[in-house]
Amino acid sequence: MLIAADRDHKPLVCPSCDCTVIERTPRRPPRGAPELGRITLHCSACGRSAVYLAVANPGTQHQVEGSKE
Repeated sequence: MLIAADRDHKPLVCPSCDCTVIERTPRRPPRGAPELGRITLHCSACGRSAVYLAVANPGTQHQVEGSKE
């Protein structure tokens, strides 16, 4: 849920503790700038973390962990 909200540019809320103070690394680039690479989201209250890979075209995203091809 946290990753989906970040990808959709929606407000971030921790699904574990409902905290709205989420640290995003790296910071979001200016609107329209391409975003590539590893994105880390970290809740400042409970410490929950989520990590995902941003790719140039959202239609080509693939699951990285546990993928068998």
